Amino acid sequence: MAESDSDDEKTEEATPRREEKAREEGQVPRSRELTTFLMLLGGVIGLWAMGMMIYDQLGLVMDQAFGFERREAMETLHAGQCAGYW
Repeated sequence: MAESDSDDEKTEEATPRREEKAREEGQVPRSRELTTFLMLLGGVIGLWAMGMMIYDQLGLVMDQAFGFERREAMETLHAGQCAGYW
């Protein structure tokens, strides 16, 4: 079998002219791990910067959703209105 001339088997470094030409064409090496790390870092910084505001807003939502006054629980005035929705 003859040896193939694939890019994986190159043993010599590229010439400066070939590297410059590849850069002009946009063929530059890029690390996927670096991109993933930067996205993760941006998310962590965003959560850290807005964390207290998010905590406060979620607390207000929970108070409004689950909080009620005793008077509202004991009133029978509105109890009959719910029956129409069933």
